[in-house]
Amino acid sequence: MKKILFLIVFLIFFICLSCMGKSNGDDFFDFLNYEEEKIHSDDVFAEEVNYDLINENIYALLEKYPVLKNVLIEANIKIPLMKKFIPQGITLMHDYILISGYYDGDELSEVYVLNNSGEIVNKVKLDTKSHVGGIAYDDVNDLIWLPADNGVLNVYNAFEFLEKKTIKKIRSFKNVGDGLTDYQDDEKNLVAYVEVDGDYLYIGNFYKTKKCIVKKYRVSTNGKIHLEYIDSFYLPKKVQGISFYEINDKKYLIVSTSFNRRTKSNLYIYEYDDDIKEYDKSIIRQIEIPPMAEQIDIRDDKLYVIFESSASKYYNAQDKVDKILILDLNKVLVK
Repeated sequence: MKKILFLIVFLIFFICLSCMGKSNGDDFFDFLNYEEEKIHSDDVFAEEVNYDLINENIYALLEKYPVLKNVLIEANIKIPLMKKFIPQGITLMHDYILISGYYDGDELSEVYVLNNSGEIVNKVKLDTKSHVGGIAYDDVNDLIWLPADNGVLNVYNAFEFLEKKTIKKIRSFKNVGDGLTDYQDDEKNLVAYVEVDGDYLYIGNFYKTKKCIVKKYRVSTNGKIHLEYIDSFYLPKKVQGISFYEINDKKYLIVSTSFNRRTKSNLYIYEYDDDIKEYDKSIIRQIEIPPMAEQIDIRDDKLYVIFESSASKYYNAQDKVDKILILDLNKVLVK
């Protein structure tokens, strides 16, 4: 009798389970599969990026910047922030990273030289107390270009940044910044950033309420360093740095913009053409990044971005970034 009752109970249970398999049972197993799928789909970033190369403080910011999260490949090289140093410019020279900046006080401006691991291998004191908003390595002529006050552009021997503690300019160009109005003083000019691309040098101003101007010069060194003015073009407001990148027979202009301790910065990508005189309306892509982005530079297929937000002067800045952000340019250029 007990065996018969057991068989009846088992049969009823099997019939109920079969019914669940047509509805809730399958839903239950589908739910398990969905959860498994969801975990894998959300983990794409983790599979593509080595967490050891992303500082945990930077990684914590990335949820606020989803596009940045998808293009970032490294953020582990610390930006020098000694005493009251305020970083402004970055350029890549051979196997070194050079970061220029000024001091919040009456001190000479400096350039920190880092190796690819982020170790400081030299600290160079400049012959100016200026803002030095940008720095550019000229690999054709082995020179370093740095802006000074009131529209002046200075040029230095590149090798001295590796060998000396204090250096002096080898030439100063006093009129190249004419027309690059200082946003704080209309009576003065301001070279806020500088970039070298092949034989050409580009300098531009920063302006909060007006379009920024970029002037293009040809560099020649036939016995003496010479700059020949070529042309000018306009960029959006609040430009902090520019860089160029060529791939698949196309040339791109990448622009960093920022202003304010609590307002997001942006990277703007344009297709570059010598005939374009205004880039504001021809944007290919815009990427939001943390506040207070400064200059950018490119090595191979990587875009390097620095920030001034962690300097002691900006103790109340939002979303502080004290590392160089290194982005995958192939992803930056594709939506």
